[in-house]
Amino acid sequence: GWGGGGGGGAVLTVANGMSDGEARALFGKYQNYQVLEFTSMSKKVFRGFDLPEDTRRFHEKLKTYTGIWCCIHAHPGHIWYDMWFDEIPHTDRHNRKITEKWEPKPGP
Repeated sequence: GWGGGGGGGAVLTVANGMSDGEARALFGKYQNYQVLEFTSMSKKVFRGFDLPEDTRRFHEKLKTYTGIWCCIHAHPGHIWYDMWFDEIPHTDRHNRKITEKWEPKPGP
């Protein structure tokens, strides 16, 4: 529901366990707003996508989002940050199987 916001805006409290379809329906109402501020985020809020294919496409798209050119340990290179670093095991954008804590490495 809505409650009074601290900065003159309003606060929307979101129930846990939304699917992608439910999130689209809820947040679609605010598509004309330029800024949505999330003051907290919990993995419990979004339970995942309704279709496995949508989950796969989402993961593949985010694999390409982050990178930086950097010099580390005398081996300069492009560091590809891993958006899924906290999901172990997983496969990164270079098809490397990640089975332990993520460490930045020049890639591929």
